[in-house]
Parts: sequence; structure tokens; C-alpha cells
Amino acid sequence: MPGLPILLEGAKRSPGGWAGQARGGKRAGSRLYDHSNIDHAALFSILAEHEANFLMTYDPAPEIVELIHKHDFNAVGLFVKNGHHNKMREIVITAEPLFA
Repeated sequence: MPGLPILLEGAKRSPGGWAGQARGGKRAGSRLYDHSNIDHAALFSILAEHEANFLMTYDPAPEIVELIHKHDFNAVGLFVKNGHHNKMREIVITAEPLFA
């Protein structure tokens, strides 16, 4: 992910967003996104070290919940509907305090 620090350069507190990849055995990321194979631990580390404001969603896989705790991010779980109207759980993640 050599390009992410470049994208964050100068962003400071400007809004930004990145699409997360399905984790925990799901393959929706590779089907829906051109660049779905990313190093999630590296992404979380880069975002934790930078001042950019971000908002991202992920499936609530255990490894993602662990990264949220490790980097002291804030998250809230919610249900979304997919194209087949099935309810699925997602996590919305940010460095900003939620519901403060």
C-alpha cells in the first residue's frame, strides 16, 4: 500500500474514505472492488499514525475487531441490506469519538 501515505499527505482533518474488504471467509471484496487484496493491519497502522479524518466499514470479523482495539479506534455495529435484501452486520470505524 505504498500509495496510501501519499493520499493522506496534506489531508489533515479533511474528510476521506476507503472501502474495506470482506473478511472472515467472505469473497465480496474481490468480486466488487478492483483493488480488494490489501494488508488490513498495515492500513489500520497507517491511519492510526496520521491525522486524516476517515470513516470505513468492514465485516465484523474477529481480526478486524482486534485491529480496532489495538489502534484505539471507535466503532459501531449496524445492519445493512445487500442487493438480495438480506440483512448483514457491518462495523463503521473511525478515529473520531462516536456519539460524543
